[in-house]
Amino acid sequence: MDLTPLSTTLRPAAVLETAATLSGPREIEGHVYDPAAPERRFVVELWLDGYPVRIARAHLHDPELAANGRGDGGYRFVFALDGETADGARVAEVKLANTGEPVGPPLKLAEAPPAVSQRL
Repeated sequence: MDLTPLSTTLRPAAVLETAATLSGPREIEGHVYDPAAPERRFVVELWLDGYPVRIARAHLHDPELAANGRGDGGYRFVFALDGETADGARVAEVKLANTGEPVGPPLKLAEAPPAVSQRL
């Protein structure tokens, strides 16, 4: 009888498809998709200047992801930043919760486009 806990059994590391972008001066959006397990959903953390400030579940529908064969398209996240949270911040990072794995490169908030996304 094998008494090895299921949580410690070896399995291949997931290769995730991830992205995070500045979609407006106070909005960051992106997605996390696992092609090997399209039913999985992930929680992501937003970090500003090295400090965690928000969490979100990457489960929103994205028609572009669905149209490009990415499961049901429900892998998108959006962070809307209020002035108090974002004022003075220079760099935003999105990471997978509990692992710290980056979701896209660090984002310079000063380079944000002026218009806010209408895809919500």
